[in-house]
Amino acid sequence: MEEQIEQNKPFKIKLNYTVLIFIIALLLGITLPFHYVPYEFIVFPKENLTMKNTFIFESEIDTFISRYNKANANQQRLMRLDPIVQKLFEKKLIVDSTNFEK
Repeated sequence: MEEQIEQNKPFKIKLNYTVLIFIIALLLGITLPFHYVPYEFIVFPKENLTMKNTFIFESEIDTFISRYNKANANQQRLMRLDPIVQKLFEKKLIVDSTNFEK
């Protein structure tokens, strides 16, 4: 009787690892293909499946805006070629002040 109980323990531990691996794979599958902007509740697709810029926080957007405002026209044009920056402009999370009507 004790032998049956001992034989079942490794299976239970193995099953728990399998469930854990499945949950991790599921979370990666959900998070990798998208950018998340938590404070605006916006989700949009990525160009590449990477962990870079998966979660974009307000401080990161503020940093980008600061760098963009300090850059000259050529540097601003190069910054706008970045796919994540293009998406942020599309979603109106960043706006170019030169486009405002006075």
